[in-house]
Amino acid sequence: IRTQATSTPISPLLHSLVRAPLRRAANTEADGSEEGGTLRRRLGELSGAERGRGLLRFVTTEIATALGHSTSTSIDAGRPLGELGVDSLIAVDLRNRLGAATGLRLPASLTFDHPTPGALSEFLLTELFPEADRTAAAKHVVREIDRLEAALTTAEFDEEAVSGIAERLQNLLAAWNRTHSAADGASVAEKIQSATADEIFDFIQKEFGKS
Repeated sequence: IRTQATSTPISPLLHSLVRAPLRRAANTEADGSEEGGTLRRRLGELSGAERGRGLLRFVTTEIATALGHSTSTSIDAGRPLGELGVDSLIAVDLRNRLGAATGLRLPASLTFDHPTPGALSEFLLTELFPEADRTAAAKHVVREIDRLEAALTTAEFDEEAVSGIAERLQNLLAAWNRTHSAADGASVAEKIQSATADEIFDFIQKEFGKS
């Protein structure tokens, strides 16, 4: 696999984790756990974007090796594994390889549930770094709130729409606070919950500068 490591760009932090073709018994659980810890630690030293790219390169290299290829240049991240040549036997081999490399207990349906190299990589990333997945989810929600804010502060609404939108916002905030017990925002939430539609839109206009 050293040939693969030179022909396929891999972060220096991951070089020592690229292994020879696996046509032997699976590693012991202890060996897999130790190797998985090493992979997690080395990926953890990379930034978020680099971590994703590094793991994808690692996954495509593992797929190439399971298929008996000398390089991973032909492994398209978005192409279905079946089209790449991964049959049921190779799928088992690949799952074992990835399980040993990550230290994760991977499901038998791994390649069925995540049928492309990219999907496999994304799944492994969230399993190895669940806290990063939560951060990404929070950022996504904030972006959606930004979009909602822009829509609320730039569009014109009739009185009926204002009332309906305000009610939805009140209900959404109430449900959020019930679920997350946002103590710090309780007083604000209570004010919004008891506010009228006109008061809510006055608040939006004052906060976001819509005249």
